Amino acid sequence: MQFERKRRRGGEGTGTRPGGIASAAVTALTTWAFAQLPLHRIELCHAVANRASCRVAARAGYPAEGTLRESYRYGDGRRYDEHPHARLATDG
Repeated sequence: MQFERKRRRGGEGTGTRPGGIASAAVTALTTWAFAQLPLHRIELCHAVANRASCRVAARAGYPAEGTLRESYRYGDGRRYDEHPHARLATDG
């Protein structure tokens, strides 16, 4: 997880695990972060092809916000489209 104090936002990366463990972990971390840190927004991004991470984000209450075209270069050196998701402190 990374935090930007000046912009009052944070971001998470997800790895997927069977049985809902990842979404439970993201939910718990989100609850903690909003309660303990001066954040207004937490963002989560994943490769468009990673449908499991999209399900994790949705289950943890992070609505999708569109597509970031060729926004991230992964280990293979190629650029990939990503899906951003975000929760606001006011989302409840």
